[in-house]
Amino acid sequence: MITSKVIELEKQKFEIRKMDAVSGERWFLKALSLIGHCLNLDVAQLSETGLNINDLVKALCNVPFDESYELLNELFTCVYRKIDGKVTEQLDINTVSGYITNPVTLMKLRIEVIKYNFDFFSDLKK
Repeated sequence: MITSKVIELEKQKFEIRKMDAVSGERWFLKALSLIGHCLNLDVAQLSETGLNINDLVKALCNVPFDESYELLNELFTCVYRKIDGKVTEQLDINTVSGYITNPVTLMKLRIEVIKYNFDFFSDLKK
């Protein structure tokens, strides 16, 4: 069963789908590895202090662009464009610019994908 939610940005509807468990774990581990490497994050302390969505977004914003851009682009594999209530196409970094014209909206979409797929961050605390 595909779990999804629909959001509206720039008067268009986008369906965000949950990553499967393996893809979600892979993305999460890549993000932690990148953040930990670039910011000297003590990943072992995460079980005590926790990590929330805002922490992840802030940390990714502090990673060098060339290192984080590919990882952030992977998020679009979860996004589908909807017209008249029907899914029309899965987006990727090459197609999304045809539908979203504002860079801030593009960032909002990425953040929504992270929030929807990684809502378990609050569970990382003991």
